[in-house]
Amino acid sequence: MLLDIVRRLPWLAVDKERGLRNQDDVQSDLDGALERLEEIFEEIRHQAVQVSPSTRVPWREPPGESSSESEPASEPLSEPSVEDTGPGAGPGD
Repeated sequence: MLLDIVRRLPWLAVDKERGLRNQDDVQSDLDGALERLEEIFEEIRHQAVQVSPSTRVPWREPPGESSSESEPASEPLSEPSVEDTGPGAGPGD
């Protein structure tokens, strides 16, 4: 639909410029096409701000909001303690 309108606009402008059609009819068609474009753009803007629950990304949610209340909060990673780094604690030991 959008491309159809965009393709049609130059032809309407040519018709108006060359006087091939009644000027009032061409202007009415131009106004209608431009109005429909505005409606399409408004629909695009509206859809762009809609977020489906399946497309939510937890790390992009505002603080204090969670996509699932039942999930445990993850703790930040910390440096290994001295006890974890003794002999036999890691690979190669």
